[in-house]
Parts: sequence; structure tokens; C-alpha cells
Amino acid sequence: MISSLASLADRNFIAGFLLPVILALVCFLFVFQDVSPLGALWTKLTDAQGLEAITLVLLAMWAAALLLSLLNSLLYRTLQGYIGPLAGSSSPRQKQKQRDWRERSLALNVQFTAAEPTAHGSKERLDYLASNRQFIRDYPPYKQVLPTRFGNVIRASEMYSLQTYGVDSIAAWVRLVGIIPADYRASIDNARADMDFFVNIMVLSLLVGTMSLLAVLAVLVSCAFVNCYDFFGFPFWRRLISAVVLGLTACFAYEAAIDRARAWGEIVRGGFDLYLPDLAKQLGYDMPPTLAERREFWGALNGLFLDWTAVHPERWPPAKNDSPNPK
Repeated sequence: MISSLASLADRNFIAGFLLPVILALVCFLFVFQDVSPLGALWTKLTDAQGLEAITLVLLAMWAAALLLSLLNSLLYRTLQGYIGPLAGSSSPRQKQKQRDWRERSLALNVQFTAAEPTAHGSKERLDYLASNRQFIRDYPPYKQVLPTRFGNVIRASEMYSLQTYGVDSIAAWVRLVGIIPADYRASIDNARADMDFFVNIMVLSLLVGTMSLLAVLAVLVSCAFVNCYDFFGFPFWRRLISAVVLGLTACFAYEAAIDRARAWGEIVRGGFDLYLPDLAKQLGYDMPPTLAERREFWGALNGLFLDWTAVHPERWPPAKNDSPNPK
């Protein structure tokens, strides 16, 4: 219980969830300060003596941040394209991303063909390697392509361990995280909090910006029925400008979230590179000597992780007595 409460005051919760909520609420109150109840609250918040109102608002923001953290998985699945309006293997967005994958793959093949006859270290080879690195970080294999750029960057990171070692990342990660040292886990958590920050900024900017835009549209619609001269005051222009600024903020935050997803994915891939042998040892085995045997070994463990299929211990070398890396 105490540890759970402490996690709601750590750096990652504050940076990933509480700070976006604070920024969104301040923006919302600023945009709608001419609405009676919100105007009174805005006045109290900007008044140095409004301690009671500030306290209540802080508690409300903390609760909203907690709710946002509970909705985190749903938001990620929506932004990745697993659920929601972008989901579906036959959706236009999905087909567009598959076309993008094919075009970039063909361009890489052309680039590779041009670079192959050149010397090692030539500009052509270096350009090809840089393009290929960018491609494999931005896209998973073709059949795993998702409808959004954000989803594809994360999915590419998730597919790394399966392509490289033959181990399913989702099933193995919940076990691997138990033996990763605390300092490396902190690096992963910090990178995830940075990504959470921009994801939440994007979502909340869209929410407040949409409300501002709807208020603007309501004024424009009302002009068809009554004299609207009095409607075009400072509140109207404040909401219109806020809708535009928040829309641009959401676009910037989405690009930043993709960039942070790449950084997070790099650390996660490093976790598999560094600690998969320790996971095998923790499960009672040493890593087989050859690549083919290792892929077969992790395939057997995939069956254990995913399908509860027993692993025959006599098939694989038992772990030596030396202990894995300390936590």
C-alpha cells in the first residue's frame, strides 16, 4: 500500500501524467475564463490568497492524472492502431502504411544494389546502412505493419527479440524485467515516462482544442439566427487562437512521442541483448553454443511462456552454478 502511494509521487508519474494534466487544466481555464464558474476559479487560482481553491484544484488534478495513468494502455492501443477508428487490416490507413513499407523496402533494395560494388566505408555503403537502420527502427516486418507511425515504431521494437533471437518479446519481457538490474530498469522507466508525457500532451491538447473549436463553431452557427456582432469579442478570438495553437501543439507532441518511442525502444532492445542469457540461467539453462540451437531453445521457451507447453530439460544444457547479474 505504502509503495503504491509512493509511486504516485515519483518522477515518472509527475512527468508522464501529472504535469500534462496541470498544463491542460491551466489552458482550459484560461480559454474558458469568461464562463461564470470557471472564471471564478481562474480568478482564485491567479490570486495569491486563493489557497483553498488551489488546494482543491491540485487534488482534482492529482485524481485526473491517476485516471489518465489507468487509461494509459487504452490510449496507447488507440494511437498504435490496434483499436479505435484507425484499426482494421483493411482500413485505408493500414493499406497506406503497407504501401509506404513496400516503397521504402524497394528504395532500400535499389540503394543496396548501388552500394554493393563499392568499397567498404564508401559514401554509398554508409548511406545505405543509415537508411536501413532508420527503416528497421520505424517499421516492423510487413505482416506486422500497423496503421500509425507511432504504432510501427513501437511494434518494430517489440519484434526485435523475435527476429534476432527467436524469443517472443511480450511473453519474455514480464520475466526478463525481474532480473534486469535496478539502474537499467530506471533507464527504461524514465524513457517510458518521457514518451508518456508527449502522448498525454497530445491527447489533452486535442481534447481542450476540440472544446475550444466547438465553442467557436457554436458562435458561428448562432450568427445564422441572431445578430452576432456582440459575439465576436475577445473570448471568441481567444478560443479560436487557442484551438489553432493546441492543434499545432498536438502535432508537435505526436512527433516528439515518436522520437521518444525510438529512444525507449533502443533501451528495450538493449535489455534483451544484455540480459537474455541471465534469463535462461534463471530458468535453469545455459545458452546453447550455436545460433540455430539458440533459436530452437527460445522457441521451446516461447511454447512455455505462451502455450504452457512443458520444456524437456534433458534437451538443453543445465545452468552452471555461477549466479546471474545482481539485481
